[in-house]
Amino acid sequence: MIVFVTFCLSGRAVSDLQLIPEDIHNWLPMTPPSWPLVVQQHKSPLQVLTRGVTTYNETLKTVGGPEHASVLNVDLSSKNVRLGVVQAHEQLLSSDETVSSMANRSHAIAGINGDFFEIHGTGDPINMVMRNGQLLQSPGNYAVLGVTSNGQITMAHEAFSGTVTAGGASHVLNSVNRYTGARDNGLTLITPALGNMLVANNTVALLQSGAPGTNTYIVRAVQTKLATLKKLPGGTQALVGGGTAGAWLRSTLHKGDTLSIAQQVVPDNNLVQAIGGGPILIKNGQFYNDPVAPNPGDTNVHNPLTAVGLAQDGRHAIFVVFDGHEAGVTRGRGLTRPQMAGYLLAHGAYQAMMFDGGGSSEMVGRLPGQKKVSILNTPSDGSERPVANGLFVYSTEERPGRATSVVINNNKPITLLTNTSIAVKAYARDAMNNTVDRAVQLTVHPSTLASIKQGRLLAGNRAGNGLLVGRVDKALSGLPITVVDHVDSLHITPPNPDLDNGQKQQFQVSATVHGTDIAVPSDAVHWSVTPDGLGTITQNGLFTASGTAVTLGQVTATLGGTNASISVAVGKEPEMITPLIDLNNWGVTDRYLNINPCPYGLVPVQHITPDGSISLSTSEKQAPGDVGSLDLHYDFASAQKVYNISAYPAAPENILIGSKNGQYPSALGLWVKGNTALGALNTTNVTLKVGFYQSDNTATNIYPTVAIGNYWQYVTIPLQSTYSFPLRLNYLALVADNPESELKGDIYFSKLTALYSPRPLAATPYQPFPQNPDWLQFKQSPTQFSQDGTTIAVFDDAHTAAAAPDAAGTMVLKAIGDQLQRWPGLIRPALVQSLGDMVENGQLPNLQHVKSIMDGFGIPYHIAVGNHEITQGATPEDQNFTAVFGPTHYAYTVGNSRFIVLDSSHIGLLCSDAYQVPSEPQYEWLKQQLDTNTSQTVFITTHVPAYDPHPAKNSQFRNSFEAAMYEELAHRYEQTHIGKHVILLFGHARGFSEQRLDTNGIDVKNGIPNFVVADVGAPAYAPADQGGFSHYALFHIRPNGAVQFAVLPVLNKIEVKANRSRLKVGQTVQVKATGTTVTGNDLPAIKVPIQNPASHLWSSSDTHVASIDTVTGLVQARHPGTATITSTSGQTKGSMTLTVTR
Repeated sequence: MIVFVTFCLSGRAVSDLQLIPEDIHNWLPMTPPSWPLVVQQHKSPLQVLTRGVTTYNETLKTVGGPEHASVLNVDLSSKNVRLGVVQAHEQLLSSDETVSSMANRSHAIAGINGDFFEIHGTGDPINMVMRNGQLLQSPGNYAVLGVTSNGQITMAHEAFSGTVTAGGASHVLNSVNRYTGARDNGLTLITPALGNMLVANNTVALLQSGAPGTNTYIVRAVQTKLATLKKLPGGTQALVGGGTAGAWLRSTLHKGDTLSIAQQVVPDNNLVQAIGGGPILIKNGQFYNDPVAPNPGDTNVHNPLTAVGLAQDGRHAIFVVFDGHEAGVTRGRGLTRPQMAGYLLAHGAYQAMMFDGGGSSEMVGRLPGQKKVSILNTPSDGSERPVANGLFVYSTEERPGRATSVVINNNKPITLLTNTSIAVKAYARDAMNNTVDRAVQLTVHPSTLASIKQGRLLAGNRAGNGLLVGRVDKALSGLPITVVDHVDSLHITPPNPDLDNGQKQQFQVSATVHGTDIAVPSDAVHWSVTPDGLGTITQNGLFTASGTAVTLGQVTATLGGTNASISVAVGKEPEMITPLIDLNNWGVTDRYLNINPCPYGLVPVQHITPDGSISLSTSEKQAPGDVGSLDLHYDFASAQKVYNISAYPAAPENILIGSKNGQYPSALGLWVKGNTALGALNTTNVTLKVGFYQSDNTATNIYPTVAIGNYWQYVTIPLQSTYSFPLRLNYLALVADNPESELKGDIYFSKLTALYSPRPLAATPYQPFPQNPDWLQFKQSPTQFSQDGTTIAVFDDAHTAAAAPDAAGTMVLKAIGDQLQRWPGLIRPALVQSLGDMVENGQLPNLQHVKSIMDGFGIPYHIAVGNHEITQGATPEDQNFTAVFGPTHYAYTVGNSRFIVLDSSHIGLLCSDAYQVPSEPQYEWLKQQLDTNTSQTVFITTHVPAYDPHPAKNSQFRNSFEAAMYEELAHRYEQTHIGKHVILLFGHARGFSEQRLDTNGIDVKNGIPNFVVADVGAPAYAPADQGGFSHYALFHIRPNGAVQFAVLPVLNKIEVKANRSRLKVGQTVQVKATGTTVTGNDLPAIKVPIQNPASHLWSSSDTHVASIDTVTGLVQARHPGTATITSTSGQTKGSMTLTVTR
């Protein structure tokens, strides 16, 4: 999407638009009004397109998703800059034209798409069009951007008025070039700019232009029987009247009469360029709710958007397009209209308005050194959409002047290897920064170092330094070049790809020497593939995967004595999702299904719709042993409309696309066959569409590229790694766009499969704890805590129920309460923080039951909201939970720590915001809490982990991007607040875990500590020897902000054993301990190895007889006698007796 923004700050025009910072010392990028919190911002280097016009792109990563903007800064006060409007094919009624085509044929420097238009129809823009002072189409109801004769930009709702005068009679002229303008007794003026127009039942007066410079016309004819008014030739116009207006034409005008036509546009009658759009977003520096807006239902929908913002002086603008619909590398969501307004306000816009969005949103620019424009954004359709018109920026130079500067290799110094060559680009620019169409003469100094031949720089056979000189006339520049005779390292890109059978992949090689990047052409290295059956590779690095193998192999590049290798996975391992033969679980509809939840998921489901039906075909079988296939019958009449017929599962949640061996599929596979007398369906207007829900309920669709013919073919449907898995199938659909003739036939579907890479996941050995920073220490017993500071108890997942007072959750919770009260001194917690899921469901009796238990602890406590406190959403937290426990998010200080507790009960913070008490967005509140924090250590606390520590990966934020931003926010706070420490504290994923995670959930040395403390009597998700046991944790915060912690299993007893109880002096034996958990009448007790991560200590009653390692339990026999060996975990002990002899 493209947005044009013009602004002025403090009375001074700003040409390079920047966010207006709230605080230059802020630790996060500024968040524009109406946006979710922005956590990351990246802006590309500014490029000058011509004097007064610059461009850059900007990626803003918010907690709600990524947004990507393409921006033009336009200084209209520059004498080199002017704006212009271009109409598709110079005609209002047309097949429309791409923005790049309009830009190139009109020699524009840059531009954006313009008005909304009648897509799949006449192509007519819906609003005003004026070009170079000529009114091509009179205003409609929506906002118009105009340019006055002195270059001033206006944004307003314009209105048209006109009068036709013939002799002493006159009549109101209602419109110009409105092909429907004759309706309801209307009179419209038609010019050659309209094109062919249907005029049945209307009166047409054909006119010849009068004297140049006047508004007079001569009547050539008055006709009443025309069916179509053909495109008028130059110098002619026509009046078309319906009803009373037509009667006036017939009675008043005669061949040879002279008439005059007066026209006026208000409030701006001095415009020379005008283009429609809307709505107006900002008026006089404030949000504006335009009462007359195109498609008002899209106001709060995320879409690609195009907009223009203006400075208060109206002479400086920024054009911005935001990508959307997950287009492009950044997978941008797109903005709502209020968010676009917020973005423009944040950039200083005083006035702003939108243009057409969605797949129409596009920005183009002629980049330095280029003769034609490039597409600067990523259109959401995957390619340019033909549109009605566009707003463009031009240099006032008719042709470039003499060269004043030369640019070589974009001014980046070159390092290359001896006896290799690379292509070098160079161009010249004039004083207005326009590209000069002259070849740059390149020479190398010294000439022995390298040479230039046909645009390539060829290194000699000796290392050295030199200069690459470029010259056009008197313009001259030099670029440092270095030739090296060896490389230190090689790197192949892309690294470790997963490829389909038969897929091609071009590998590139880069190298370094002494830390400097070296340009290495792919054909300068030797390539090899292992094993031979993996595929083949050419001399220049083009790899072709085997057409049949499903395997993992290696590609190696060798240069001199240096090589680099990457692993390459070829083929996919299929896993059946559904055979597509159970008709009772499928329905058919011609209605829109890209919403959540599916409105038609009911049983029984319908099998017939006006445009087709579904059935089970027992005759069409993909393989001989199959039962049959799902037959989607369609019957589309020829019409100007978009048909959409969908076969949908009655219960999408029963068709899950999930993980296999810990990894998610990279694609889906589907067998498809057509049955049509027309042969293969024309994919330009008939396409297959597959829809599914992501785990965060985002409705997503994919259009596989396939020509459906009368044969079975296997269709591969790529899946993005950024999707939130598991996916649920939503529909299999056929879409027909404006069929020119009847389309009728059947599509057969069979065997939907998920396709997984053969690349095995790297096994990560279990580690109870990462390498923690000095300020964070695990202790084998709370008795090892420092004799200063404050202790906090943490636990989660009891699942208590008032009707089950003897169940495991209740019994374990009561046992924890007893233990907490028995801890002495500073070990005894000053406060308890529950992390949620303390009840089985959020009914009031259950909440009151767990409250009574925790009241009995005699220790102040807080409870975070879990998904069970809200009965999985059936009893939202602003109801029963709040009535019993109070706010859903809150913060407090204990010692030198700040606890910030958030609500993720709907499996993420964003999706829980609608139910907050107090009512406010949680991320913005979190930032406020961090901004005002004075404690040295911060515990950011919520129920659901951002990332599940267990292999299943199903107990984490439903939106993976939100998870990444949650972690990134903590990272940025700690990095920008020297001396502050951050701990992320979670429950939900039953078991104990500590990891140090980066933004992507990878355990790294410098990551933020992520603790999961979850399981008070509920079945664990982790094995007992890896934290899967009932437990609680004590966190001891020292006055200096350092944190000590212990992990305490809730045990009935401990048994201590060794493979022998008698030792001779000098012998060793490994002693082991096993704990038995507290439980209730609903679950069996489990056996827990007393080892890390459970805090534990080993001791000997007589170390003279036998000593023991206090952590590992390894006994060393020293002197004859007996000793009691004891294992202590928390407040539970077990022992055995050892005898030592000579």
